[in-house]
Amino acid sequence: MLKEQIESVEKSPEFKKHKNLYLAHVFFMLDEPNKDIVQVGYCTPEQKIVTFVIDGKKITAIPEAMPYKNPKAKIRKLEMSNVKVGLDDALKAAKEIQEKKYRQHVPFKQIIILQNIDEGQVWNITFITQSFNTLNIKISTETGKVVKDELISLVDFDHSS
Repeated sequence: MLKEQIESVEKSPEFKKHKNLYLAHVFFMLDEPNKDIVQVGYCTPEQKIVTFVIDGKKITAIPEAMPYKNPKAKIRKLEMSNVKVGLDDALKAAKEIQEKKYRQHVPFKQIIILQNIDEGQVWNITFITQSFNTLNIKISTETGKVVKDELISLVDFDHSS
């Protein structure tokens, strides 16, 4: 399904207006209002992101924007051929970690980003919990193994920057 969505973006007239883009990320949330919405991000040669929003069968482009990242970091290409572990298996692994290590932090919202970052190509799964924390779990797209997990309090975020 995900590969078909990416293909539909790349065949769209909106996508064809751009040159030299490469796939950078896929973003979605699994809650009811967002269940049919997928955001597919592509990187330009200038390291800006062009996002295509798939809402059902409709594809809309969001203008180029600077990504939220370290200015010296280069956005890595997302290789769909390296996605050997599907979303369902990645979510299962993330839920197992949550239940084993973070049982008292019950999630009520899930945010998923498929991306290639310092830890490798991962399903970057964030649970927003009822205890005002974010539980972030990174799952390898090739092996399904947990690469990293951490719990961060939303109350402790530094708002000075």
